[in-house]
Amino acid sequence: MKAQTFPLVVKRRSATVKIYKTPFRGVDRFTISYWADGVRRRQVFADLATAKTEAAAAATRMTEGDLDVLTLTSADRAAYLRARQLLDPLGFSLEMVAAQYADVVVRLWRGDGERAALAQPEPTLPPPLARTPGRDAAGTVATVGAGADGLRL
Repeated sequence: MKAQTFPLVVKRRSATVKIYKTPFRGVDRFTISYWADGVRRRQVFADLATAKTEAAAAATRMTEGDLDVLTLTSADRAAYLRARQLLDPLGFSLEMVAAQYADVVVRLWRGDGERAALAQPEPTLPPPLARTPGRDAAGTVATVGAGADGLRL
């Protein structure tokens, strides 16, 4: 039988998964490596047969499109990158900040809580249409458009 040379390559159409022999403390381990969602994925296995099985499964998932893929417009991408740039030094997740911001806006619009920040000015957005009985959307927009701050919808 011919000795196997590493890295082994498992291919499914355009998907490629490599298997590396990675000795660890005198014991051979086998690492599969591939790129998915713009991130390098690596998994380590104790035996070659399991590594081959998992590599084949990963390659099949990639060719069948069973990966979490998010498509962003260029404007959404720019907004996301700017938000990350602002939040990374603070250590906050984008999800947490968005949830807290939404909570603050809801409380300010309802008027059922204290101001969320110290000395926060009145919100410049109009209240929801349900809070102004007898007005339609055009009347609310005209009211906002006529404001001193020049806010227009």
